[in-house]
Amino acid sequence: MDTLTAKDARGNVHCTINFESWIATPEEQLKLSITVNTVSGIVSFIIGFSMPMSFIVICYGFIAAKICRRGLLNSSRPLRVLTAVAVSFFVCWFPFQLIMLLCNIWTKETPYIVHIMVNPASTLASFNSCLNPILYVFLGQEFREKLIHSLSARLERALREDSALNNGKARNLSSYPEDSEL
Repeated sequence: MDTLTAKDARGNVHCTINFESWIATPEEQLKLSITVNTVSGIVSFIIGFSMPMSFIVICYGFIAAKICRRGLLNSSRPLRVLTAVAVSFFVCWFPFQLIMLLCNIWTKETPYIVHIMVNPASTLASFNSCLNPILYVFLGQEFREKLIHSLSARLERALREDSALNNGKARNLSSYPEDSEL
């Protein structure tokens, strides 16, 4: 099985799978190609969005239940973080996955607006990777406090080490006899 390129009515070039060795008539080849595109779009939607979203909801549900069961819920902040991360995944990834699904299902004439929306939707999906750390920092008070404490402790340790190195060099330089010849 190999690939070939074909032009549609608008002049756009598409890369498709060549089914000539399997099916003899062009009508059957087109039907099989449409079926393969549709199935691959559905499988991609399931694997790329539905399964990860399900895992997030299930895992975060278990975490929330454990937090509530152990009585660690002094405030609603941990639940807000979990909810915000799950909602941000849905909001960022659903448009992209939906557009890709529509592109694969609408094989005859995909509306132009769908093609226009691919780039903004993929940008939004990529933004989810940047958004998660921001959500943890701004919504997680303990995380923010530990981060600030950790950064200040590291800075203090680095300055102490730098100071000790400089003092050691100064002592070593002052221990050399001035009138010694090299």
